Amino acid sequence: MFRKHHKALTLIRWACTCCCTYALFASCSDDKGTSSSAVDVIRWYTEQRLDHFSQEETRTWKQRYFVNDAYFDGSGPVFLCVGGEGDELTPDVVKTGTVHCAVMVDLAKQIGALILALEHRYYGESQPVSDLSTANLKWLTSRQALGDIAQFHDYIGKIYHLTDNNRWVTFGGSYPGMLAAWARIKYPDLIFAAVSSSGPVEAWYNMQGFNDVMAQSMGAPIVGGSEECVEQIRRAFSDVGSLLGSVEGRQFLYDRFNLCTDEAESDPLEDAYNQFQFLYYLTTQDGIDLSGPLTGSLFPVQSNDPNCEEDACSIAKVCSDYMLNSDLGEPIDRLAILWHLYAGEKCTSVDYQKATIAPLLDTSLSSWPERSWQYQACNEFGFFQTCDPGTECPFTQEPHMNTTEAQSYYCQRAFGLDANEIQERIAETNEYYGGWDPVGTRIMYVSASIDPWHSLGVCRTPDCQPLPGQPVLWVEGASHHFWTHAPGYYAPPLSNEVVQAQKGIKAQVVTWLEE
Repeated sequence: MFRKHHKALTLIRWACTCCCTYALFASCSDDKGTSSSAVDVIRWYTEQRLDHFSQEETRTWKQRYFVNDAYFDGSGPVFLCVGGEGDELTPDVVKTGTVHCAVMVDLAKQIGALILALEHRYYGESQPVSDLSTANLKWLTSRQALGDIAQFHDYIGKIYHLTDNNRWVTFGGSYPGMLAAWARIKYPDLIFAAVSSSGPVEAWYNMQGFNDVMAQSMGAPIVGGSEECVEQIRRAFSDVGSLLGSVEGRQFLYDRFNLCTDEAESDPLEDAYNQFQFLYYLTTQDGIDLSGPLTGSLFPVQSNDPNCEEDACSIAKVCSDYMLNSDLGEPIDRLAILWHLYAGEKCTSVDYQKATIAPLLDTSLSSWPERSWQYQACNEFGFFQTCDPGTECPFTQEPHMNTTEAQSYYCQRAFGLDANEIQERIAETNEYYGGWDPVGTRIMYVSASIDPWHSLGVCRTPDCQPLPGQPVLWVEGASHHFWTHAPGYYAPPLSNEVVQAQKGIKAQVVTWLEE
């Protein structure tokens, strides 16, 4: 879910149920704020503060939320699915839990919890400003999002006549998992407990660990990987690096990977940023959406589903059918064939300025989540996934193109933030939330062995130790918060490790609620 730029999204727009006409910073009343047994009601909190930390800024805006009170009799807990930076929320978020909160919804049905989901500001329909200019993005921070949760807590408490006995528990995966934990840390009087799935705790400028875990995961036998598969990947990308260094080599890449050239730009890969763009396409976990029959990642580690049936949809299939298949030629030939599954028949442009920079310069509201999330990355977190020489990164290390400079260049172009400013803000984030040592209680951190994001989590190894009052859970063989996905997002059956993780999360939450 992190680093969502360049991924095409299907935006499903839902009608506003508010009685008044939609307007920015609206403060009209919401006559849908009463209890209803309908499980797919979309509602709007119309008086959310734009700035929770300024007395002078008094404007408010409309934030979208979802509620399922079909199992709630007034005495149970309140479960909040925290919205994040991905696809906009739909009513299914409180019916099945979709990608982040299926365990939450299932447990809520069992114990009679009120089910809520709050859309993150600047994502989906929850747009507090008229455009995404840099000046208007100043209120897009995790701290403001946590302020939204706190104010929403007060609002829902009044609507449903809640008391201190209705304990709130936050849930989320990835960035929403970060927010779920931080909501408990920063608002312990409001949030009773939290479950953070695959949520990093340390913001990091040079995130070498991401691609280190990529190599470890592609080599993991539990998901069909092997050290030989990793070695073939290394050989393919080493060849790519060598070929980029000569005119003849680049011509081979244009021909073999069907990359676009024309009279105006006969050798685009001569440019270092275009080289970076090409490698980005080959290695990204964000999801590639080109003209081919498949969308996703060439090396689907973050999204690995061991039981998927599509071509090249898992680590096992990529290794066995492509990178270890000598019938397809040399390693670089196998990489090229894998690439063509995603690129299709049309040539692919590697123009970095058009592919990466231009979309981020679009300040219209339609440019979310790309511009919104990249601003947050530059302004708070970093998370630049480099491939530095001497690391375990299985991709091109020489020439050294996937650098922090190349990764963060767009921050300067799109938002005016240079490397020093980015690092200063990352340090501020870690100081504010605690980084590696978050101080809190009743927070469960769940990490997965195959997930590259575990490199910045509380639990980074199978024998990781819990923090005081903060239990941990390691899910062997699982990808990015795979245990939070509702049925339909994975191919059954679930592994025993994932099933046990789901049971463990439920048991921990019930234990807390019984205190």
